[in-house]
Amino acid sequence: MCFARHRGCGPGDGQSEQHMEVRTVEEPVTPSVWAWRRFLAGLVVSGTGSTMTPLALSVALLGTGHGGTGVVTVLVAEYAAYLLALPAGGLLTDRAARHPGRLVRLLVLTQIAAGACQLVEGTLIASGRAGVWSLAVVAAAGAAVGAVAVPARRRLVPMLVPAGRLAHSNAVVSTLGQSLAVAGPPLGGLLISAVGPAPVIVWDGVSFLLAALVCAGLPAVRHPAGHDRTAPVGLAAGWQAITGRRWLWTMSLTRSVEAAAFLAAFVLGPLAAGQQWGAPTTWGLVNGALAAGSVTGGVWAMRLARTRPEMVSRPALLVAASGVALGIPWIVMAAGAPVPVMMGVMLAGGLLAEPGQVLWPTLVLHRIPGHLQGRVLADTEMIASVVTPLAYAVAGPCADHLGAPVVLGTCGVVMVIASLAPLATGPVRNLAAVTGPEPHSFHPAGQPAVPDSDSP
Repeated sequence: MCFARHRGCGPGDGQSEQHMEVRTVEEPVTPSVWAWRRFLAGLVVSGTGSTMTPLALSVALLGTGHGGTGVVTVLVAEYAAYLLALPAGGLLTDRAARHPGRLVRLLVLTQIAAGACQLVEGTLIASGRAGVWSLAVVAAAGAAVGAVAVPARRRLVPMLVPAGRLAHSNAVVSTLGQSLAVAGPPLGGLLISAVGPAPVIVWDGVSFLLAALVCAGLPAVRHPAGHDRTAPVGLAAGWQAITGRRWLWTMSLTRSVEAAAFLAAFVLGPLAAGQQWGAPTTWGLVNGALAAGSVTGGVWAMRLARTRPEMVSRPALLVAASGVALGIPWIVMAAGAPVPVMMGVMLAGGLLAEPGQVLWPTLVLHRIPGHLQGRVLADTEMIASVVTPLAYAVAGPCADHLGAPVVLGTCGVVMVIASLAPLATGPVRNLAAVTGPEPHSFHPAGQPAVPDSDSP
């Protein structure tokens, strides 16, 4: 449907006719349960390989004598390529989303490209010609492809489901990811012991190609209502959308601090377990409790989104509670809690944190106009990840001088403070609910139905 806005021309314009500025917004395609299930099947297929590959790559590098330096070199190349490519990934996503079917084709192409990278990586390792720099280049290429796939995948979700089920659908995606992350590494360890790392990485490549085949059958979805096809598409627009919304840049920055503190503490977990409990292997029990809590929390989030939408009437509070729930366990561990207590605290932390983790992408998709969503999703992902390397660099030396438990406790305190700090600002504290009939649906006057400013 089209909405017209008339603008009269004054005498000085040299024209006597009225000009009509037209905004074209396509009707969304009717969501299909079949298409949604096909999309989820593609996620599961590709995830079966992706969750095993990091362990396989590390084992391959260590097995060829490259040592820890080789592992770090490849990981740094991969991480840097991912961060640098994210803005371009968001831009490509928004450009593809302007035309029915192109976003699906973009996702399929990323799966094919990722599969090709993993097949090359596995072949290099199997042939015995894998060097650190060759693997770093291939890993960086795969990470750059992933930087396009992540915003494209998230942007596709609201096109495949009814708007009222967006939070529930994001919870389903998150729970599937958590479940694969729990099952993948142990299964990968068994397969690596049986057949070696190269076949596991090759399977990752094959799984991407199978996922591309599955996703190729998705319908040519159209824009949700409110997607302005006439809007300019450029890199700067994504950053302007973030900096122009105080709630968004405030929460993005604090989430970056939270993520860096959590990952730094997580990396030091085995060291702290050895210093505190005398056995680094006990960290596996604590980590397993966190994983179990996250999966259970994802299931709980799905139920809340479907049956208790009033629970997310204040989304900022739920997002803040998520960071607090993940920060407290590190403080408890630093205080000297025994292993059984620590397992219980980690289980509760993962359970309570997951609803807020699920709500964040839903919040962005509901409050950002459709033509900007890919760039905003990608740019906020980059903001959330950019501080992590610095946290890694600082946490290691501090753990050597002060002890790992002290660093863990500090990380926990930082997470709690960073989670609660945004609530001191009105635009964050007063964010309205993300539930509603349609994200960014347009009234006849051409104005968004959902407020898109700092006002509640």
